[in-house]
Amino acid sequence: MKKGTFNLLLFAIVMIFGCTNLPMKNDPNFDPNVESPFYKKGRSPKILIDGGHKNAFIDYDLIQPFIKVARSDGYTVDISKGIVTSDLLLNINIFVIITANSFKWGKQAEISENDEVFTSKEIEIIYNWVNQGGSLLVFSEHAPFDKAINPLLQKFNINSSIGVIIDTVHYDKDYGFGSPKFSIENGLLNDSHQIVNGMREGEKVDEIITFGGSALKGESFTNILKLSQHSLNVRHPFGGPSGYGDSQCLAGFVGKGRIVAFGDSNGFTAMQMQDGNGNTQAIGMNTVGYNWKQFVLNTLHWLSQNNQTL
Repeated sequence: MKKGTFNLLLFAIVMIFGCTNLPMKNDPNFDPNVESPFYKKGRSPKILIDGGHKNAFIDYDLIQPFIKVARSDGYTVDISKGIVTSDLLLNINIFVIITANSFKWGKQAEISENDEVFTSKEIEIIYNWVNQGGSLLVFSEHAPFDKAINPLLQKFNINSSIGVIIDTVHYDKDYGFGSPKFSIENGLLNDSHQIVNGMREGEKVDEIITFGGSALKGESFTNILKLSQHSLNVRHPFGGPSGYGDSQCLAGFVGKGRIVAFGDSNGFTAMQMQDGNGNTQAIGMNTVGYNWKQFVLNTLHWLSQNNQTL
């Protein structure tokens, strides 16, 4: 088994069984500073991160690198608690939903048919908010997060596969099949979109990898990270495989609003992951050779165009 594939499975297994000595942590050497902030003080778009639905990255504080990067770029960032209401989303520019689940990591492995993450009322509120001009950044993941978020995604005519995505040809050799590679060179990174090209000189992203996750399908959206014909949806220890998509990032418009959906959430972190042999790999914005940090910034910039004057 490839070292990186082992690490990703170890991450899932340890997390699900509630070990307090997690094999991943925020990289203390990651630099979240943005040299040329996109927004000036006093004109900051407001980002609200959902923290009311047993979100693993919030519970384990792995969202901190993203928060620091966004704040350095000029955004105001807060984390919510409790359910989603219309009042909660008032005056919010970007709502982020990442690693939402029906149970806290470590309590169980599978989502039952009766488990509910977002209520039908919450889903309706989120959809209406986007339709009226809000911007949603939402993440699926490997099982069981994919199954947990699917009801919300489906409201926006997006579907997530259940399981975990690999690519047997286009992948990073140091990370294994579970790290699909998307580049301008291999044709899987869509450089016709602003999320890839950026809005200013020097912001273009040429190549990134993901770290497993799920496959998305949404015909009315632009496919930013195109899965190749060599990609497969395989069984994850906690679900699948079922369904299949052609993307790990979709972007588009819903009414007056915008949405970006990712099939993998790890690019928005900056983790160090360690296996039992003491080997450490960087996962996320700290991964050498792939400018995930700029990709994150480009994503926020595209979303915040919708309702914020630069």
